[in-house]
Amino acid sequence: MDYKIQKARLVDSKFIYLTRNDKLSRKYSGNSNIIKYDEHLKWFKKKVVSKSNKFYVISKKNKKSDKISYVRFDKSHFFYKVSIGIKSNYRNKGHSSNILNLAEKQIKDNALLIAEVKPKNKPSYKLFKKNNYLLIQKHKNKLIFIKILETNNKLKNYLDTINKIELIRKNNNVNWMDILKVAFKNSPKQTSKIFSKISSFDNNINKLSKKLSS
Repeated sequence: MDYKIQKARLVDSKFIYLTRNDKLSRKYSGNSNIIKYDEHLKWFKKKVVSKSNKFYVISKKNKKSDKISYVRFDKSHFFYKVSIGIKSNYRNKGHSSNILNLAEKQIKDNALLIAEVKPKNKPSYKLFKKNNYLLIQKHKNKLIFIKILETNNKLKNYLDTINKIELIRKNNNVNWMDILKVAFKNSPKQTSKIFSKISSFDNNINKLSKKLSS
């Protein structure tokens, strides 16, 4: 199935309310009570205008664009807390994993994602495991999963370049050591004098470097 994803809007309020308020969703939610619509609407209005949170609605990509799911990434300190809801007639059909993956692609920066799952919620447990979330803590009432998103291609390129430089430097250090061995073997006195000068220059560089960092 092809999906359409867009930011949550006020017109999505009723769909999210019904999806969140059904019996199974409430069973596995942190708050299992039935939510009143006026309370939901007040909460929802704050969520859709928030600049720090990310809230998406996913639909079938057809003429009707039937809404089937929502995904929230609520910003808390340095991480996003993940929540996902799916319409009852689309559950257990393999949609959740694709939908979560699609929603994660909307996050353009590197991010730490955290999901809290009730121990008896086997579908969510399987979902986050399948989508490469790591189970880091087990509590009596919840399991905590994390995932690090590295979506910043520039950062990846920088790290790749640094790793390549590091590898070249390691190989080149071996070459310098080989030269040093040959030099000491053939002319130890002269090599020792040159090496002493190199050490002296290195000491001067270190002293100047300390001034820059002080």
